Amino acid sequence: MRRTIAVAVVGYGNVGKAVVATLNNYPDLYPDMRLNGVFTRRPYQVKREVVHLRIQGLIHGADEIHHSLEKPDVAILCDGASALFEGRLTHQWIKVCNTVCSFDNHGEVPRYVTEVNTIARRAGHIAVTCAGWHPGTLSVEGLLANAFLGITPHHFYGIGPKGGLSMGHTQHVKDVPGVADGVQYTHAKQEAIDRIMTGENPKLLPGDMIWREVFVVLKPGADSAEVKQAIVSMEGYFAPYETKVEFVSQEKLDEIRGERGMAHDGMTIVVGETSPGKFARLIYRCEYDSNPEGTARILLACARAGVRLNNQLKPGLHGVLAQWLKPTGYQWKRGYVSGAVTMLDIPPALLSQHLRQTLLERFV
Repeated sequence: MRRTIAVAVVGYGNVGKAVVATLNNYPDLYPDMRLNGVFTRRPYQVKREVVHLRIQGLIHGADEIHHSLEKPDVAILCDGASALFEGRLTHQWIKVCNTVCSFDNHGEVPRYVTEVNTIARRAGHIAVTCAGWHPGTLSVEGLLANAFLGITPHHFYGIGPKGGLSMGHTQHVKDVPGVADGVQYTHAKQEAIDRIMTGENPKLLPGDMIWREVFVVLKPGADSAEVKQAIVSMEGYFAPYETKVEFVSQEKLDEIRGERGMAHDGMTIVVGETSPGKFARLIYRCEYDSNPEGTARILLACARAGVRLNNQLKPGLHGVLAQWLKPTGYQWKRGYVSGAVTMLDIPPALLSQHLRQTLLERFV
């Protein structure tokens, strides 16, 4: 019988809550995984929020990892890109165990992955980075489509009329000085989708494909012009895009949230030819009524894959020595696979709870 994977959840916002709820409420989906602990900056408040007594006993302060009775196999880092990178959250946890995160600042992905890779290899752990549905599953589908047709994929988000809730962007809006509360929705530009669907394959910049809608509640005395400028000029999040900022009351914002919920969706499109006159259109679409719950499911599958990768021996001398020393109870970390990976690097079978024979029977 395989040992269950001990999962630490770092951060208890929307995604952290969804990860904990999934492990607690859907054990049949993750029979090989169990909650090891919840690490949060507000442990006392979270303990009051959580009804389940077993989970209450697993709640710790953000810096209490070394006080935990059991070292986790993997930590799911449920925080925004700035906390992961500039705040060094990934750098801190990768020294303790394997990690998974949904880092989504696309312009900083190469630098982030390179830096984390160095630390992860030194620690002997796997850091699954940029996991979610984009970056993540849409990235994988785009890579496959590009491999088949040789055309750069186009990614769209917020296809429906209400747009899609962007959690990371919303947090960055809330962090702007003078903002009491806020929310951000992403909208696809339908005219761009229509052009691609016809096979035109225009060279589109990110700002040509989506626009951003922001609702803000100001703090008393805050300057609306300064707040708006801080938002629309935010590099990597709003600066490349057409951004509409609307200032509303708290009551109005609550009404908007209630009406739109936390849904989000995305689409990857590649259109081309397999030979002159032979048309090909490859489309991948994902829709989540709950963005955090959809993201949580992906992060958990990646957590499983990350631990499995880290348990694989490297080829060559280091792997041979690690395999030889393993019976003595000493695992030489240099002999096992380590470093930073994205969903592009993960063999799909490692994401599944099923054994290879089941995969061959049911999915091939």
